[in-house]
Amino acid sequence: MMLSLKLAFRNIFANRQRSLVIYIAITLISTVLFLFLSFSDGEIENFTNGIEGLRNPPADLVVSHWDYLRAREAGEKAESLNKMTVTRFRVLSEKIADVKEVEAVYPVTIPVNAGLYVHGKKYKDIQYLGVDLGNDRHVRDRILITEGHYLSGQPDGLLLHASMKDDLGVSVGDAVIVTGSTLFGQALAENFRVEGFYRSKIDLPTVFKAVYTSLAGYDLISGYYENEVPFLHLDLVKSASSESVLAKLQTLLKTIDPEVAIRRFGDIHQQSIAVYGAIRQIIISITLLIVFVVMFGVMNVVSTNLVDRGREIGTYYCLGASRGFLKRMYATEILLVNLFASCTGIVIGLLAASILNGVGFETHDVGLQMVFGGDRLRLATSVSSIVWLTGALLLVTATTALFSLGSALKVSPVAALRETQN
Repeated sequence: MMLSLKLAFRNIFANRQRSLVIYIAITLISTVLFLFLSFSDGEIENFTNGIEGLRNPPADLVVSHWDYLRAREAGEKAESLNKMTVTRFRVLSEKIADVKEVEAVYPVTIPVNAGLYVHGKKYKDIQYLGVDLGNDRHVRDRILITEGHYLSGQPDGLLLHASMKDDLGVSVGDAVIVTGSTLFGQALAENFRVEGFYRSKIDLPTVFKAVYTSLAGYDLISGYYENEVPFLHLDLVKSASSESVLAKLQTLLKTIDPEVAIRRFGDIHQQSIAVYGAIRQIIISITLLIVFVVMFGVMNVVSTNLVDRGREIGTYYCLGASRGFLKRMYATEILLVNLFASCTGIVIGLLAASILNGVGFETHDVGLQMVFGGDRLRLATSVSSIVWLTGALLLVTATTALFSLGSALKVSPVAALRETQN
């Protein structure tokens, strides 16, 4: 094996020009694929930490009404689902927070669609979300106040997206009227006051214009009773096992409130996770197609290279080398070139991603915001992307060695030896 490795290194430097061509080609391809996968990771990360993180913050476990998941899977309407709420959530939160593996417990509300009257003009399709002040890190960490201040706790206070300032012609301190119907069909007309404007740290205002109010203000709009919320989200400490904590909390909640159930985040929010998974599968499929194209190109180059190296092959046969030994040697040569090239491509990709993220390219173009998953380009690096890329290029190496070497070394030793005489 050591002899094969030494000869493989010798052959790489003895055939510098051809090795360099393959090296450059694989480096460029691996760089492009790495940036492609990084863009995909960044797009999903933007979406999950931006809009989706505000609407539906990711958590480890979720407490909901015991019948919520069954009813949703049965296809019941949203109106019915939203009536299945967690009551006495503050008592439950205190009990759950006492479990040492639980890092945070916070309520999550469902967006309520309602109209907004500003200066006598009505605007529809505004989404209202309730915030439990003092226990709202999932919101505070994801937004920036651009004007005015954060919610003061008054039930009539509103926090609007910064894009609404010009769209609606509204300013801090303005009185507005919320109109519409609650989730339970009740007509409403409530007076509110604008306390401030915000932007998401990863923003997509063209899709998501949420209005935040305190839980007391949210109750006025949604029709929920005090101390009632749709969900409780739980974050666990990093060292905790979600399965063991889940079992412990299931036992605990049965004794406190048998009408609620606790499940993994993915069991409640399968749709969002399925969307992310579908995006990822599409990206992987595209890279797989690119890898196959690259594989055939590399096979052609390697095959041509070996055909032109008949003298070399003949010399090895003269020295008593077997066909199996030559296969190992040339396969090692291909592996080394491809492996070094792919590592170089990944390093270049990491540097390029770092530079692009440092520049901080932002856009207000609607189309680009949809593509980026937010208002800025972000390239993220995941271990899975590096493993996938390295594995794909090793697949190219293995396939190239299997097909190219087999045909190139089928030449009889006698014919190969004649090459040394010419």
